[in-house]
Amino acid sequence: MSIPLLDGTIQLGEQLFDEQNKELIINFNNLSKACQEGECSDVVFALLKYLNKYVSEHLPYEEALMELFNYPEQHDHREQHTRFKNDIENYTEMLAHYEPLEELVIKIYRTFFQWIINHVRKLDKDMIEYIKPHFAAKT
Repeated sequence: MSIPLLDGTIQLGEQLFDEQNKELIINFNNLSKACQEGECSDVVFALLKYLNKYVSEHLPYEEALMELFNYPEQHDHREQHTRFKNDIENYTEMLAHYEPLEELVIKIYRTFFQWIINHVRKLDKDMIEYIKPHFAAKT
């Protein structure tokens, strides 16, 4: 299952978020395609490397925006970030020791898919909608 790149629920109207979300979707779609072709294990290592970079760069930026604009849902939003970061760390460690690999790849796929659907499409969209008018007022 792939996710369309230009899906309006992924585009949030903030350039950096939209660029990073596009990259997120490309990586998810690459994993999806590789799994359909029976080549998940070839892609999953690169995916986790990308996701480790994503959580270390994108999430702190997002959290700084929430703090700057006093986003009222930032506590719950940060908890989601923490859970996702922990999942990525755990998967990275498990990948080195886990058999069978296919089961771990399925778990990673599901976690990644749920992140996009539940976090990016819903929580990030709500946050950006809150921040936009406040951001405009500060500029």
